[in-house]
Amino acid sequence: MKKIIVTTILLTSSLVYGFQSIEELKVNMGAAKTPDEKGQLATSISYSYSKVMPDSGIVYGERALLWAEETQNTFEAARANSAIGINYMSKAVYPLALEFQTKALKQFMDMDSLKHAAGTESNISLIFMKKANYKLAMKHAINALKGYEKLGIKHRQGVVLENIGTLFFRQGEFEKTKEYYDRALKLYIQESDLAGIARNRGNIGMMLSKMGQYAESSEAQFEALSINRRMRNQQSVAINLANIGMVESRRGNYEKALVYYDSAQAMNIALGAEFNVITTQGNIGGIYMEMSKRPDGKFDAVTLNKGISALEKSIEKCLALSIGDPAINFYKDLGEAYALKGDYEKALEIFKAREILKDSIHSASNKISLESMAAAHDLTMINRDLQLKERELKIKDLELNESQQRVVLFVMGFIILVLMGLVSIFLLRKARLRNKKLKEINELYAGRIEEQLASLKKHATVLDEITYMQAHHVREPVATILGMVEHFNLKDPHDPMNIFIIENLSKVAGKLDVAVREVINKKEEV
Repeated sequence: MKKIIVTTILLTSSLVYGFQSIEELKVNMGAAKTPDEKGQLATSISYSYSKVMPDSGIVYGERALLWAEETQNTFEAARANSAIGINYMSKAVYPLALEFQTKALKQFMDMDSLKHAAGTESNISLIFMKKANYKLAMKHAINALKGYEKLGIKHRQGVVLENIGTLFFRQGEFEKTKEYYDRALKLYIQESDLAGIARNRGNIGMMLSKMGQYAESSEAQFEALSINRRMRNQQSVAINLANIGMVESRRGNYEKALVYYDSAQAMNIALGAEFNVITTQGNIGGIYMEMSKRPDGKFDAVTLNKGISALEKSIEKCLALSIGDPAINFYKDLGEAYALKGDYEKALEIFKAREILKDSIHSASNKISLESMAAAHDLTMINRDLQLKERELKIKDLELNESQQRVVLFVMGFIILVLMGLVSIFLLRKARLRNKKLKEINELYAGRIEEQLASLKKHATVLDEITYMQAHHVREPVATILGMVEHFNLKDPHDPMNIFIIENLSKVAGKLDVAVREVINKKEEV
């Protein structure tokens, strides 16, 4: 009776809290004046319903899609498709969920909406995770993570990192699981994201339970449950209750486990969380199987049959919805139940089906593929600076490929610079050797230094005078000749200006001759 009362309270608080926000959105939608406004609000209602009543969420999503198509608003159409897909995912109708999410992804990508595209990639990853297609789940998770990293959205990075950790958890790779969970938790703490912290603690609790660390697992689950209750996140509360039930079941506390599982199941049914309904039903069936066992090796037929019925229904639904991973555990419990019942032929048949399903999901190639995809992304992040430099080089290469001439000039310039560098090095070394030799000569002929310096000073003086004469006496007539040549009319030889130029050329040439002779005479003084 106490269990029923607690469950009723939890469900009531869940629905009241959910419908409060949805009703407010409905009021706003009724007051909206344009189809665009109505569509945006209908999409928001659809997203909200996905957590409590996905069938209603689909209805509002379809309304939003009609309004978006009516106004040719592609962005809102993409949001509506995504919302419909999320509601189908809540119902565990994965083919339709994937269909609508794929439509949304294409629309967001066509609009270059990186943030929404990354979110849709993350949703698609979750769908493939539910279907136990871990290769595609990892592929889309990595795509989502890259998008969020590019945008710098840490909260969403944490969600995707945690999903990748869960993929490794499903494969039994606990070391990799913890690595990704820890990375996600670090981001949640930085962002003060309580919902993320609670979800992370719950997932870590599941990992610890699988590793046999039940006390630590239970502590993590109750910590997550406390946070989710404060936040009134009832979907997560139901998950925490089921997880606590699993921990108690593994401890052998079956009666206590049933209390938590029943509470979680009542909430799952009210919330329309079909996947959780199926998995919880199978877990309850496994508990009934364990509870049916007696110390004398016999069994309680009524309890065992209840367990078999629950397990068979869960497996049937899992296979119908392509939910492979939970079915593996349910097959194991069902096979043990039939073996306990004495129907060994049926038990063997079930165990064979389990092995076939397990090999298809948890094969070595799957594990290698997941690790290689994750490792490739980690390597990408470690070498981010190198990638940026490579991108810059690629851009430069593209620019150079646009003009072959620029490429040739660049190469030639580079070669010339290298040659100049080599020549400079050679000359520098030669100069150093020469200076060394001169130093030795100066040391031997110290007495001749003053004479040589005097001679050099004289040469320098004469050279300065020659330089001055060239700059003033020679340059003037040369400049005059050049100026006259520029004004010579080649097209009309009879131009009077040409006669004037020719007559004055001899005069200017005479001046030039005198200047040159002065330079020559001055040179002889050296």
